[in-house]
Amino acid sequence: MFDSGEISFYVDLDAGQLDHKLGSLYASLMAEGEIYQAFQVVERALATTQDDRSRDAWERRRSQRIDEMRMFDPSWLPDAYIEEKSSVGLRPSVVLGMFKSSLPHSLAGYTVRTQKTLEAQQAAGFEVVPCTPLGFGDPGIPREAVGTVDYRRLRSDVDVDALDRTSTLEHNAKALFEVALEVKPELIHAASGFYGPDMGLVALSVARALDRPFVYELRGLLPETWSYDGLGLKVQRQASWLRWRQELRLATDAAAVIALGTNIESELIAGGVDRAKIFVVPNGVDLEEFRPSGAGRQGLIPGLDTSRPTIGYISNLGEREGHVVLVEAVAELRQRGVPVNCVIVGDGPMRPAIESAVANQSLEGQVFVTGPVPHAEVKDYYACLDVFVVPRLDDRAARYTTPLKPFEAMAMRIPLIVSDLPALLEIVGEGGERGKAFYCGSS
Repeated sequence: MFDSGEISFYVDLDAGQLDHKLGSLYASLMAEGEIYQAFQVVERALATTQDDRSRDAWERRRSQRIDEMRMFDPSWLPDAYIEEKSSVGLRPSVVLGMFKSSLPHSLAGYTVRTQKTLEAQQAAGFEVVPCTPLGFGDPGIPREAVGTVDYRRLRSDVDVDALDRTSTLEHNAKALFEVALEVKPELIHAASGFYGPDMGLVALSVARALDRPFVYELRGLLPETWSYDGLGLKVQRQASWLRWRQELRLATDAAAVIALGTNIESELIAGGVDRAKIFVVPNGVDLEEFRPSGAGRQGLIPGLDTSRPTIGYISNLGEREGHVVLVEAVAELRQRGVPVNCVIVGDGPMRPAIESAVANQSLEGQVFVTGPVPHAEVKDYYACLDVFVVPRLDDRAARYTTPLKPFEAMAMRIPLIVSDLPALLEIVGEGGERGKAFYCGSS
């Protein structure tokens, strides 16, 4: 933890040395997610630096930290450009939605859940108007149909890539507000965003301006975020706590809250959210789409030895998913004289580390990293697997967020093995009646 007295040790340094030391301290604090302490360092640097170029750099850092602290302020909403028009007419059964991403541009549990939820709402008689944020999708396509769902791609004349986070959210709120004026929704629904509460903040600001009910869907518990420094993962505790405080604010202000599982429900209740307005809606699977199948194994993955058992995982290749543990398990089985194939389907920031682990263990003929595959082909890759493994690592988000893919695997009658995190045990059952569990992080 940062102690402001630490700066006092730098008093005997010349201006250049002091600036360098403060820069190192700032970088260390930001890596730990200590936003407010990092801001103190910025203020000290601006009070002492004598170099114009250095001052410009510290001024940029100051603006970034002010922006971040503003976004985490529980009294802030991105409503700077919204003129309140609560008298706007209302069209019954119209639901305006705000989602961070969607099919076909992003294939993930989040986007599949969004698509299936919207289709179910249509089947129940609702008119859905789902929106994605500025910059998402193809620039020249303002609307895009995926099946029966017509997505609105929010657009603006402003280059949001040049804006800070809060300004970006304000422009998203303005764009969503314009859609709301057109479609006159009965209620506004948002799901978890890129940083957790960001999509909810945009939707809540529009709901308040129009005096409409706001429904918040908490799809993941993100009280801990991570930084990756090339050596390992670090928990950013202060940033995580601030983000979770905003999630609780959204849940408190919402007319209803949708929780992905009972573990998230418990956290919301512990945070002071009224139990009566929380509804648990777990992930689900279309059983007509995901059915047991023997197709897909032959020739789908070049080099796959189909005489061996095949384990695997289909997911984004993110830090907390634990794919390297899966690679280590294949190496351990080989040492025990039990050679198996391993198929890893997906893409993401950890792909180079996973491929390096494969090379370091000389497992190129046993572990296959396919990269991203089209959604229509995912079922064929499931059909290649004899066992579906979820090796998620232990952080609070993983302990409380249930992924979609294990449900798809079970629908295809593929045996399931998961790390022993609460959210995953909720899927397989505490007694293991729907799958098996292993010690988290152990190969």
